[in-house]
Amino acid sequence: MFCIGICDDDEGLCGELEKMLYDYGKENKLQMNIDIWYQGESLCRFLRENKKILDVLFLDIELLTTNGIEVGRFIREEQENMETAIVYISANSSYAMDLFRVQPTDFLIKPLDKIKVGNVMNRIQKISEVRKGIFEYFGSGYYFKVLYKDILYFSSRIKKCIWF
Repeated sequence: MFCIGICDDDEGLCGELEKMLYDYGKENKLQMNIDIWYQGESLCRFLRENKKILDVLFLDIELLTTNGIEVGRFIREEQENMETAIVYISANSSYAMDLFRVQPTDFLIKPLDKIKVGNVMNRIQKISEVRKGIFEYFGSGYYFKVLYKDILYFSSRIKKCIWF
């Protein structure tokens, strides 16, 4: 299961990208769960509260309040998450130098192209195969991923598996 996030204040673009991704998933027999946020603050709050690791985050740079670069820094620095593939999307290509500290996987220029989105997903899938050290589980209506290196042991109590 691929966990994908989209964060853009343009609802139309989010819907279009979501359709492109689901089409890609069907064509490549890839199961995916896609969550959408329209504000950087709500994405950061969700990640902070749920400790969820996304496989891929399509992130607009020019959000209404918090910009995408700050959200990327939050993910990389505060959450210490180097696993999520961040793909920035913007209508403006002048941000390239500001993105190096966040280490994005790619940068797509709006309007988005189905072929380019597919090419990015192909590359991310190849990278993901190398990083297979992730334990996946479903709970509270969401798919979660925990790095094996962060798990000390599993315990079972009253038919529930607990990891530490």
